[in-house]
Amino acid sequence: LIKNIDFLGDDECLLIHADNYMNSNLSSFLRANEARPDYCLMSMLTFRTDNPKSCGIVQVDEKMVVQKFYEKLEADHGNLANGAVYALSNGLAKSLVNERDFSREVIPALLGKILSIETDSFFVDIGTPESLKQARAFVESK
Repeated sequence: LIKNIDFLGDDECLLIHADNYMNSNLSSFLRANEARPDYCLMSMLTFRTDNPKSCGIVQVDEKMVVQKFYEKLEADHGNLANGAVYALSNGLAKSLVNERDFSREVIPALLGKILSIETDSFFVDIGTPESLKQARAFVESK
């Protein structure tokens, strides 16, 4: 993100981690992002996981705004997981010149300013051989 900051300028942009598989396009996420409250500086795609210890877990308020974030902890904080798909508001990316770890630096600094947009589509982090097999099995079943 930082290496491409000049290309982005002050435009809104998407930041998507490449170690996930989802069976959905992003059109509903983008529509929901367009209606995000003015005080939210970004939107985060979230999903329900059966393995919360392997994901960043978010807790949201009644307006679906992220209030707490737990990055891959053993303790139980629910199962609403960060899908690592983000829509950043105009200029937000440009303000992140010193941050290097999005999950550990940016998200905690923006709590209360991130809209959670939950998908009900199949979604899995494919960062382990087991989860990659799960994604392949899903694709083969379709």
